[in-house]
Amino acid sequence: MNTIEHMQIDQTDVVNGICESFERDFHLCPRPNIDDYVRVAEPLRSQTLLALVHSDLELRLRNNEPAALLEYLIRYPELNQFPNELSEILATEVKLRIRLPKPNY
Repeated sequence: MNTIEHMQIDQTDVVNGICESFERDFHLCPRPNIDDYVRVAEPLRSQTLLALVHSDLELRLRNNEPAALLEYLIRYPELNQFPNELSEILATEVKLRIRLPKPNY
């Protein structure tokens, strides 16, 4: 494994660790704030933000709570720089909306 591959694995581990923390804390009161977790990963802000938005959206929808990708795009306009990743998040949103019961909000 070369140095660049090792660095990429390390970065992925960091992002995954932050997301796992966020997901563990999701059921606490008060709910975790994405901004607090992104701040910790400042050098990896974009990667972390995308992963956290994906997690938050999925967790909220699975808990029958209002959530939509558009909300995150308004809150974090820098996400618009990542159309491929956004299409994956949108696909998750659509799949969950089809599979899960209709929300009661």
